[in-house]
Amino acid sequence: MITEQNEETTIPFTPGRLLREGRIEAGFSEQDVADSLNLKLDIVRAIESNDFTKIAAPTFAKGYLRAYSKLIGVDDALAVELYNQMGLDKANQSAGMKSFSMRTKRESNDSKLMLVSYIIIIIVIGMAVVWWWQQKPQASNALVEQDSLAQTQPVASPPTNVENLGLQETPQVVTQIQESDTLEKPNAVEAEPITSENELETNNEGDTEAVSKEETSLVTQVQQKVEEVEEAENNIVSTKLVDSPTSDIVMTFNQDCWIEIIDSQGEKIAYGVKTAGRVMPVSGFKPFKVTVCAPEKVAVEFESQSIDMNKFKQGMVARFELPLEN
Repeated sequence: MITEQNEETTIPFTPGRLLREGRIEAGFSEQDVADSLNLKLDIVRAIESNDFTKIAAPTFAKGYLRAYSKLIGVDDALAVELYNQMGLDKANQSAGMKSFSMRTKRESNDSKLMLVSYIIIIIVIGMAVVWWWQQKPQASNALVEQDSLAQTQPVASPPTNVENLGLQETPQVVTQIQESDTLEKPNAVEAEPITSENELETNNEGDTEAVSKEETSLVTQVQQKVEEVEEAENNIVSTKLVDSPTSDIVMTFNQDCWIEIIDSQGEKIAYGVKTAGRVMPVSGFKPFKVTVCAPEKVAVEFESQSIDMNKFKQGMVARFELPLEN
């Protein structure tokens, strides 16, 4: 008996022992307690074996102890007091504080990382804005310079006017030549009869046949001179037409494109940026030196014949002469 009492006194009195002995005295099984409290059987066994690590928080553990004690008729305050004596509440609180400290430290590190990321993003955006601001005036100046050059180029006068002037001047030259010939004709005709009359008066007797031959010769010479004048007139007109040929170029722009056209006289008859959708006819003296910023942006017709722009490298500046060399 003395040995049994010593063994009983050495066993610590815990909430699990209190509840297990009370359950046995009340005639409940572990499953009965689990069903009555809506707990898992493992939780009931853990409480009776003082293993409270399976319970999430000390508050839940104390709640289970109170419910278990009331079910079997044991003092619930005593069960909670025995639980507090085990010091599990402080251990859980210390673990919770440690976990909270680690979480706070991790959140602090995350906040610093986010701050650095935001600073980098702001710097990149600022550099992009500064670069765009610096490039904007340069682009504006280039456009203004192109517009000013296009406006300052002299407008080429239509070549047809020059040709018309040449044709208009031709009749005047012919008229003057004809007038000079008509003035010379009477003098020549009149001079010979006077000479003949003087000879007749001097010789007292003229040879009528000689006079008629001389008159016929004069008429023949006058006719030859008139024919020469008419031939010279025809040569002048044909020379004007041959030496002053004009050709037409028609450009149709499907995109904005910079172009330059220089005729054989060295005159720029077209220059500058032309907008998409524009149809631009020009005339001048061939051959023409043509420059376009990109051949795919413009369709060209020369003397009513379409020019194949696919032979030029796409996306590059194209320089060629019209008419094209075969």
